[in-house]
Amino acid sequence: MTKKVDQTTRSFIVFGVFCFLFWITFTAMTKGRDQLGERGEESGASAADNCVITNCHGLDITCGAQAPQMCTMMYGFGDRCRAHAQCGFIDGKCRPITNDAFEKCVSCVRECETTDPDKMPDAFLCESNC
Repeated sequence: MTKKVDQTTRSFIVFGVFCFLFWITFTAMTKGRDQLGERGEESGASAADNCVITNCHGLDITCGAQAPQMCTMMYGFGDRCRAHAQCGFIDGKCRPITNDAFEKCVSCVRECETTDPDKMPDAFLCESNC
């Protein structure tokens, strides 16, 4: 009889800990979403003031007022160059801003590109050195 009470008590404790952790996670996520606007922008920033990268992968950077809500975790050829990519306002329009680091990386990656599927591992190895 005592053993059964111990298992029941243990089950309630495990369930309680699980509920507590779920509550903490939910509260943290909700608080973070409230501090950032509906589209992930800081509260107070209007869409007209926002100029961000709007696509997720590749060397062709597009800019606009709204960042993508979700991107795939799949790596795209040339994605490492995106660390150097920027968007900003040029003549009042949201556009990609070129910089030497991004341009050098893109040039290097383009030299690594191949359409031969058998050479793709070599292409990715080449790209990792850009």
